[in-house]
Amino acid sequence: MKKYLHSLDVIFISRDLRIEGWVENAKPLSQQQYAIDKPSQYVLEVNTFFCRDQGIATGDEVRFKDIE
Repeated sequence: MKKYLHSLDVIFISRDLRIEGWVENAKPLSQQQYAIDKPSQYVLEVNTFFCRDQGIATGDEVRFKDIE
């Protein structure tokens, strides 16, 4: 996050495309490493408070469109 000027939510996604957890409001211009206590295959960065505002929950399914 050391080059980002805005805070983000960081979503961790499992191999079977389920949300395993997220870090809310990750601070910009920081070298802090973010992680959750579960294994994940993918990480998706979205606008701050996206998870809260969209009602995202652990276990929700993720779909990647137009990506092979």
